Amino acid sequence: MATIWRVLSRRGFVIAQPHKRPRSSWRRFVADLPNEVWQVDITHWLLADGREVEILNIEDDHSRLLVGSTARTVFKAGDIVTDLHSAIARYGRPERLLTDNGAVFTGALPRPRLGRPRTRGRRARHCAAALQALPPADLRKG
Repeated sequence: MATIWRVLSRRGFVIAQPHKRPRSSWRRFVADLPNEVWQVDITHWLLADGREVEILNIEDDHSRLLVGSTARTVFKAGDIVTDLHSAIARYGRPERLLTDNGAVFTGALPRPRLGRPRTRGRRARHCAAALQALPPADLRKG
């Protein structure tokens, strides 16, 4: 195999690929304080009876505390807002939310994107619009 590679390279059939960055150069993304950033993500899960459900997890980035977790057959934007309100009522309001580019978070139809996630496999998008939709009043007052 190595001989074939050398022959193809010599004749110009192999294009050199740029080297990946070493893992030591990766900057770890972690919030400095509790309620600074909450990460929100939906995971698909197959139940023993063959049905598929979606699980919404809301996690505090600093402490890794799961501030909310709900399972539904299908999540809609209103469901996520309701679950965020419940988590905020119990734990207080975060400064920012970080989500991926799922259609339920962006309000857009899914389309393929090329490139690398900016948070190295964690959530790839900061979702400030969702925080602006939340009421500014203290939600603990019932």
